[in-house]
Amino acid sequence: MNLKLTYSKNDLYEVELPENDLDLWNAFREGNQNALAHIYQQYFFKLYNYGKKIHEDEEVVKDCIQDLFIYVWKNRKTLSPTTSIKYYLFKALRRSIVDHLKKKQAFEVKSASFLHFEFEWSTEDKLVQFELDEEKKKKLLSCLNKLPKRQKEALFLRYYENLSPQEVSSIMSLNTDSTYVLLSKAIKSMRHYMQELISIGLPILLLFK
Repeated sequence: MNLKLTYSKNDLYEVELPENDLDLWNAFREGNQNALAHIYQQYFFKLYNYGKKIHEDEEVVKDCIQDLFIYVWKNRKTLSPTTSIKYYLFKALRRSIVDHLKKKQAFEVKSASFLHFEFEWSTEDKLVQFELDEEKKKKLLSCLNKLPKRQKEALFLRYYENLSPQEVSSIMSLNTDSTYVLLSKAIKSMRHYMQELISIGLPILLLFK
């Protein structure tokens, strides 16, 4: 059976599907193609936004997302239930990108410390809710990108994607204590940059609500 997926957000499927993740995922696992299409359309741009932050090649990111959905569809009967589809897909995508980079390196990489992570101004980002001019956007992104990349990734997953510390830990292959330390350091650093952010009129604490 051929699986055909698109990147469009506009092709909505007029079918009634479960609203909660557990039942929607189970419908998908049972072979409901409309459930697959709904999950794909709901999460493609979130996955792409995350993937582009950890790897700069957008074609590789798109290929990894496409391969991920083909894989989960083909192996749907053996997949475990989940109450958080986003967590499941984010974790799988990160692993897919890491595996791709390991193969490209042509030698064994023992950690994902080589991953790129950079905040960008994207219409899919939570940052878009702030009506800032281009200069203010640049200053905000500059402050965020002063953070070490692991802190940036933890910050993004926890506060932008609203994943739990435990889910962040699992996605980043860390223990929970290490995740809390990363988040604490990231917020402390952002407070250090607070004066610069206040100067552009941005209520930075809103970023971490």
